[in-house]
Parts: sequence; structure tokens; C-alpha cells
Amino acid sequence: MTWTLRFNILDDCPAAPKSVDNAVSATVLRTVTVTAASATSLQKAFSDATFGDDIVLPIDTYSGNFSLPAPAGSSGSSPYNFVTVRSQSLSSLPASGVRVATTDAVNMPIVRTTNDSAVIAVSTSASFYRFQGIEFAATKVDTTTTLVNLVSIDASATTLSQVPSNFIFDRCYIHGTSTGNIRRGLSFQVANGTVVDSYISECHEIGADSQALACWNGPGPFLIQNNELQGSAENVLFGGADPGITDLVPSDITIRGNHFFKPLTWYVNDPSYAGIDWVIKNSFELKNASRVLFIGNIIENCWADAQVGFAVLLTPRNQNGGAAWSVVRDVTIKHNILRNSASGVNLQNTDDLSTSLAVSCVRIQHNLFDNINRVVFGGNGRLFQLLDGGESLTAQRVTIDHNTCLHVNGGNSFATVGDQGTVINDFTWTNNLMT
Repeated sequence: MTWTLRFNILDDCPAAPKSVDNAVSATVLRTVTVTAASATSLQKAFSDATFGDDIVLPIDTYSGNFSLPAPAGSSGSSPYNFVTVRSQSLSSLPASGVRVATTDAVNMPIVRTTNDSAVIAVSTSASFYRFQGIEFAATKVDTTTTLVNLVSIDASATTLSQVPSNFIFDRCYIHGTSTGNIRRGLSFQVANGTVVDSYISECHEIGADSQALACWNGPGPFLIQNNELQGSAENVLFGGADPGITDLVPSDITIRGNHFFKPLTWYVNDPSYAGIDWVIKNSFELKNASRVLFIGNIIENCWADAQVGFAVLLTPRNQNGGAAWSVVRDVTIKHNILRNSASGVNLQNTDDLSTSLAVSCVRIQHNLFDNINRVVFGGNGRLFQLLDGGESLTAQRVTIDHNTCLHVNGGNSFATVGDQGTVINDFTWTNNLMT
């Protein structure tokens, strides 16, 4: 008997993301307790910070615009000596691994901006900061800003050595106001960035895109795990502006166990609509990203507004025309629940406005799509859509497998749209259950 071995060409595709290295040393080299309600004392604690500091904030309000410098001393090797900025009542917050809620704010010091500038910004090469149990807030209702802005205040990084690195947000509450313009909660242009067990909300703007979290000039790796993420245009976005660093693609992105949520009070057609027309687009979008694992998340509520209402977009974008290397590749989307949406997943092979690379190695597997409903949420009611970007490049290795789709009020299970004769090399569609 002769045996023929056939190897699955998708075994090494998509590639798995590398893990972040944000291991924190248990050794505290110095404890600094900040004077209650003193912005001057808080900035002095930041300005004088050395690696291994434990900066403790009593439960009070610190109003101002604060800058994080590169700390003095040495961070050491993993586990690192971080500068920890924490609530004095950290032990009263949920344990590590449990997401905080708005009701936990009573045990958090408030660090807030009262003007149009970020509450936190960083100097070039600032590194090794861990925030635990801190509330970051905005109070000016007409403000348009980024609350926590991890982009160098000296200049946007143009080399990897200038990128802020090793930032952790653990059980923090980052939010705007219900009626104010907040462009984004967290601008995460970092290397080795972690956001866990946190609550980011009220990120919305009239006439412009806004996000709970966005990154376009950080190399990664990133861990975004077990958070509440509310953003009107995109809840989470990678890409969306040309990187300042040539050939940079945000990479090694793990997004696990989060709740992507748009309140129906933002939806003009819902009875609970609060009367402010924020820009609404999608829930999760990749415009320039590599090695992404999107697993175990819940995406809830997405409707047609400024776009047609796809909850997930995989669309390479050379956003400002200066980043022809932009790409979406090695993406795994599995074990997620996507409910209450106009449409499901939109994949475009290349940028249709500028030169980009093509989508490659995408696996969408073991997901539940619940109530994809064009009557209630508008749009075309398409579960999966492939768009042709008009480039000669083709998408490579796309697998859609073992998804359950509860699709109501018409629409298509799968649609291709384009004038160029869209081609996907190595396309797999198997074991999907559609209504």
C-alpha cells in the first residue's frame, strides 16, 4: 500500500502573536505618597520618578495636565522595576483578573483634565509605568482631546528608540462625559503595552472619528484583555494614520475577553436615543496590523451611520498616502460573540485609495453571529463581505470555518463587491451554519 501525505497549507498561517513582556518586580525601591489634591505634588512625583518607585495616590481629585518623563536609574531585566502609580485603596478594588465597574470609582483617585489637553502625556522614551486603580477623566463638556496620550510630547516618534515602552493599565477607569467630545480614551503608541481589567467609556465625538483605544505608531506587542471598551466610531482601531516610523506595522496584538459595546442611547433610531449624533462606524478595525489574535470577546451593538454597519473591518489603509507598506495579515478571529449588528465582517483585499499590501492569512472560526439584522440596524445585512480594493494584488489564504450565524430580516451570507474580478488565493468556506 502506498501512502500519500497532504499537508494543510494553513498550518502555519495565521502566525501567532508574540507575548508582551511586562513582568513586574515585586521589590519596591521607594514609596512616594502624593499630597492629597495637589497637582503640583503629583507632577513632582512623576518628574522625580526612579525605576522601582511606588507612587501612592490618596482618594482625591488631581486636576491638571501631567507629563511622564523617562525615569532615572535602571529598570533592570525581566521582571522589571516599574514606576507604579496606584490607588491607596487598591486592596478595596476587585482582585487582579476581575474587570472593574463604574461603581468601583469610589476607591480610585481621580486624575482629570479640565481643558482641551490630555490628562497624561509622555516624554520621548518614557518607559516602565504601571497604573493601578486610577480614574482618568475629562470634565470640560466641549473638549476634543485624547485622555491618556502615549505619544511623545516632544515629537511623534520617528525611530523605535523614541517609542514609549512597557506601559500597563490595570483596573483603571478612563472616561469622558456623556455629552462631551472625547476623540479617544487611550492613544497607545507604545512597545510592550498592556491594558487589563479596565473600563474605558464615553469616547465619542460629533463630526470626527473617536475610539476607546487606538494605535498607529507603536510596534507592540500588545495585550488588551478583559476590558469594557466603548467608542463611537471604532471601539478599537489599529492603523488609521501613517506611522511616523518607516515600515512600522503594529504587531503581536492579543485582544482577549473584552466587551466591545456601543450604548443604544447613541443610536438615533432607538427609543433610548439621547439626542447627540456621534459618528458611528464599526466596533473593531484593522488598517495596519500583523499577527493579531482576537479571541473570546463580545461585540455588542453596531449600526449603519457614518458607514454601513459592519462590526469588524479588515481593510489595509495607507491612510495619509505615505505608508505603502500598510497591511493586514496573520489575523485569527475565533470564539467571539457578535450580536446586534447591521452586518458582520468586511474584508477588503487592498486599499482602494492609495497603494498598500494585500490582506493575507485570515482565519475566522468558531464564532457566534447573533441578530445580524438590517431592518433594526440598517445597512445591507451581510454576514461576510469581500471588497475589491482595485489593486492587482490578491488576498491570500482566507478561512471562514465553523461559525454559527443567526441572520434575520434578509441580506446575504457572503457577498463580493468590486469591478476588478476579486480573487482570493486559497479560500476555505467550511462547516458554517447559516439561517
